[in-house]
Amino acid sequence: MAVKTCIRVAVFSPIRGQFNYLPNENEGVSCYQKGQRVVVPFQSSERVGVILEISKNLQKPRLKLKKIGFILDEKSILPSSMIKLAEWASSYYHYPLGVAISNLFPPSLRKKNPYKKKQTVKWQISTAGKIALKDNERLGKRQKQFLNTLLNSGLSTLQEIALDLPDMQINQVAKRLESKGWIKRKIELSCSESPKVDKTQLVRLNKEQSIAVSFIGEQAEDKRPIVLNGVTGSGKTEVYIEIIRKYLQASKQTILLAPEITLAEHLYNRLQKVFPNSVGIAHSSYSNSQRLSTWDSCRTGELKILIGTRSAVWTPMQNLGLIIVDEEHDSSYRQQDGFMYSGRDTAIVRAKFENIQIILGSATPSLETLRNIEIRKFKQVFLTKGAVAPKPPLWEIVNLKQFNSEDGLTEQLLSKISHTLSANEQVLLFLNRRGYSPVVICTTCGHKPICKNCDWTMVYHKFSELIVCHHCGYSQKMSEFNCCYRKKIKPIGLGTERIYEAIKKNFPEAVVERVDSDIGYTSTGIQQLFRRVAERKVDILIGTQMVAKGLDFSGITLIGILNPDSALYSGEFKAEERLAQLLIQVSGRAARAMKRGTVILQSAYPEHPIIDKLINDGYAGYVKVALQERKIHNTPPFSMFALIKSTSKIETRIKNFLDSVRKTLNAFTQHENTVVSQNIPMTLYKKAGFFRCGIIIRCESKVEVQKLISRNISEIEKLAKLNKVRWSVELDPEGML
Repeated sequence: MAVKTCIRVAVFSPIRGQFNYLPNENEGVSCYQKGQRVVVPFQSSERVGVILEISKNLQKPRLKLKKIGFILDEKSILPSSMIKLAEWASSYYHYPLGVAISNLFPPSLRKKNPYKKKQTVKWQISTAGKIALKDNERLGKRQKQFLNTLLNSGLSTLQEIALDLPDMQINQVAKRLESKGWIKRKIELSCSESPKVDKTQLVRLNKEQSIAVSFIGEQAEDKRPIVLNGVTGSGKTEVYIEIIRKYLQASKQTILLAPEITLAEHLYNRLQKVFPNSVGIAHSSYSNSQRLSTWDSCRTGELKILIGTRSAVWTPMQNLGLIIVDEEHDSSYRQQDGFMYSGRDTAIVRAKFENIQIILGSATPSLETLRNIEIRKFKQVFLTKGAVAPKPPLWEIVNLKQFNSEDGLTEQLLSKISHTLSANEQVLLFLNRRGYSPVVICTTCGHKPICKNCDWTMVYHKFSELIVCHHCGYSQKMSEFNCCYRKKIKPIGLGTERIYEAIKKNFPEAVVERVDSDIGYTSTGIQQLFRRVAERKVDILIGTQMVAKGLDFSGITLIGILNPDSALYSGEFKAEERLAQLLIQVSGRAARAMKRGTVILQSAYPEHPIIDKLINDGYAGYVKVALQERKIHNTPPFSMFALIKSTSKIETRIKNFLDSVRKTLNAFTQHENTVVSQNIPMTLYKKAGFFRCGIIIRCESKVEVQKLISRNISEIEKLAKLNKVRWSVELDPEGML
């Protein structure tokens, strides 16, 4: 009996499992390799997948298997280490392997598009072109400029020519000249150039920074994650640059992760100056073709440094030596839907698999990270002093119970702003709430607009005269809000629009800018704005958390933190930690100037333990108490949480499903400290028409939680189909939103 070859494929589909196929006789068994993309018949359509294994031992020889459709890649374009990482992520986060592996590719390669090795097209002037130029034969002005530039520079890309001719439509001129035979193209395969370092852009390190660089270098063989615990403004970026430079000298690549697009762009601009032509950037604002080009350059080793948001952790690199996770504490590293992985944790596992060094940088390390330092899983090095600012900023607390605040601004804050502007210095006002006001109410009948899809109050946006649900996006015109015949609308609470309006009223001569997601800045636009702030062309900057992270504005000497109180009494167990981190991060924007900055915190609860601890003992004092409280209550990082969420448009279906899941899990619970909670409504119980509930699994043993879910995941899927609900599982959840 002939031996049949079986090919195991991870199909890019949300259906769990790996699927067996037979080779396509037109291609032959020798054509198939692990890591290749193939197109396979799947259910009633065709899907892309990746080959995981080629076996000559068909376990079920009588099983009728489908044949692979065709091969997309001549050779494997995925290293085995990246497949291993996707397999780990699929297992740890309990998500289909095919979806996890699809994250290893840029969007255009998740479809049935063949992979073509990146080529560089260069142009040179032909003999006929030289003659035409010499004889001035029917040459237009632009054509003559183009040919002269090419004659002088030699073999050049269109991008290089455009640097000399920035006002010219290069592509059109080149097309015309090529049609006449006056220029010709030469195609080159991409090749890696020797990295360059512009030493004029390097900053002389201070003593603490030099010690940190030496310490990190000495730990290169240890491979335990190193936490760069540096106060805001201490120059962590300069430490990163020096470490990256050393890895470049050893011909190693680096991935530098940032939690937000704005910060990724900021880091890209800084590193591009130091390492010209060696830095790439990857995030969702770029086009699919740009992301493919960057991915390809990293995979082939052409790019030495990749900067990106969490998804950049999946990028294959030819010779990776270092991963840096900046602002490692930030919750933006967590994917909030679908494949709910942590970019930071995945980076740590990738570094372990590839036996490379990883650095976690933060002024406010997460409690999980600090716990790992405590039990010696991680190492730590400190930067305790500002690189520029002589001292940390002064804190002033304004009690909102004692002082009036018109439109969110107290007299004390307005006075400080006036004094700061008079000294030709800049102001940052932070309010983590966009819109004009979070609530509007009719003072006649007491009615307030509620989203019909979410049962949640709608936010008033005065500039557009809309009321908007910030959860599902539903909106309506303010004029359509009808409640009673004596309608009298009053905005309640603060948003960045309202603060902007109040500031313009009080300081009409000041240049005021607002930064939040309602503005709709492109990545280029936001960088241009931040450049204007850095050049001191903006007097007052108002923003949400988009302005709180890592940005360097040396002219800002006054920070106003408005209304942080909503997080002080939240039911989320991580809310206090996130607030403490945010307050320290925001205050750090005033730790970049030579003059000592001031932070004014307006709160109705100035006596709250978090505020008191942060101001008197700093972040280190806060986390000491917070870790003790977490230990007493047996919450992470002293235990593990897993959240099983369910959504449906019919409430009873959720209850029936979660009741059945809890019963199933309790039947398999073996660890004495494993607890499966009752049904818990999400903080936002109804969102976009769907009711939302969950149950939490808690245990001191991470292994036991993983075992419990793994053993029962097939049964949970059956229960979800039976009850017709959507469901997901989230490991180490950030909250119950």
